[in-house]
Amino acid sequence: LAFVNDNEVLIVSEDNAASRITVDEFVENVSGLPPTSQRYQILAASGGNQGLEGISVRKASGGAPARVYACKEGGNGRNFKVVYFDMPADSSSEYNEATNLTVIEPFNAQQAFNGSANDLAGMVYDERTGHLIIVSQQSRRALQVNPDTGAIISTLDLSGAPQFEGVTIGPNNELVFVSEANWIRIYELN
Repeated sequence: LAFVNDNEVLIVSEDNAASRITVDEFVENVSGLPPTSQRYQILAASGGNQGLEGISVRKASGGAPARVYACKEGGNGRNFKVVYFDMPADSSSEYNEATNLTVIEPFNAQQAFNGSANDLAGMVYDERTGHLIIVSQQSRRALQVNPDTGAIISTLDLSGAPQFEGVTIGPNNELVFVSEANWIRIYELN
């Protein structure tokens, strides 16, 4: 899940698609299925538990559109990747299968993260630094990376929960990690 703007969110799913949904005071339940959302097929549809696992948005700024980053889970050091696309301008709530997205893989994640991550489970774009923070569930580690080159800027070994799957930045710039089964760990940044 990632916020696009005020009350719009993107929900990524293992079938390598993201659903753009408006959530306001009138929404009682959410479905990412047509015809209730715009749906973006980011990578070729796949089955099983090896598809897109994380999504994050760099907000639109200075005339540049919002940029959506996504990470494909992979596993055991294979088949994981980081991709991005620029958010289409049309934000109508009408269903739209955006098949003409230009999806970019800016770097080879397996090579860039070799020895630091065995899979990719969640991500967040840090507006303060312009970096991505990516969680590796299998490696129990968070990586701060340059979103253009994949260069690792820093790593944080995670502990205190069984299976880290997601990350966000809290209201006081703290890193908030989510783990199965219903665990939350908060790391304050200096």
